[in-house]
This record gives sequence, structure tokens and C-alpha cells, in this order.
Amino acid sequence: MIEIQQQQQINPEEAEPLTQREICIKVLGKKSGYFRGLGNGPRPTSTHGVDTSEADRLHGIISSQQSRLDSQDVELQEQKKIIDQLESRLSEFEGMMQQFFSSQGTAFRFTNSAIQ
Repeated sequence: MIEIQQQQQINPEEAEPLTQREICIKVLGKKSGYFRGLGNGPRPTSTHGVDTSEADRLHGIISSQQSRLDSQDVELQEQKKIIDQLESRLSEFEGMMQQFFSSQGTAFRFTNSAIQ
């Protein structure tokens, strides 16, 4: 590197002036993964700094969770239908009980506390 700089100083009109980066590339060669001052070190996993295998793993987890959420939503809707049916049957039984007690001459009334 020093030799190239000295050659440029000796014959400035013969050589095209090079930047420090261009001199480094000429001396060291262009190597992917080469870090100036550190040598060949760890390479980034991608240009965005995100490991693609990690991203794929996270997408898999998201997909799995979405499927699970969808199935739970279906199960919740089915349970709501069952609750509605049970409330309807309870209402019918209350009506039958009131008819029975009124035919017996006894006053009977359901309250919310009796239902729960």
C-alpha cells in the first residue's frame, strides 16, 4: 500500500490518482466477507441483517398460531350455539313449571338468582 502511494507521489502525471479504498482493493484483492482491519471475519447473513432461517421459523410459528386461532374461533361459535339452545330450553322449562304451579294454585316465580 505504501509502495503504491509512493509511486503516485513520484510520478503523479503517469498514474491516475487512487483513493485509499481503491488502494486497499488493489493490495488486498476484492474478497467478499473481508472486513478492513479485521480480516476475513463473520459474514452478515443477508443484506438486511435478518437470518432467513429465523424468518422462515417465525413465519411457521405465525402460520401455526393463525390456524390455531381459526380453529378456536370455530369452537367458540359452536359453544355459543349450544349456550343459546340451553337458554331456550331453560326458558321452556320455566314456562312449564309456572303452568304446573299455577294449575296447582301455588304461586311460583323464577328469579335470576335461582337460574344462576
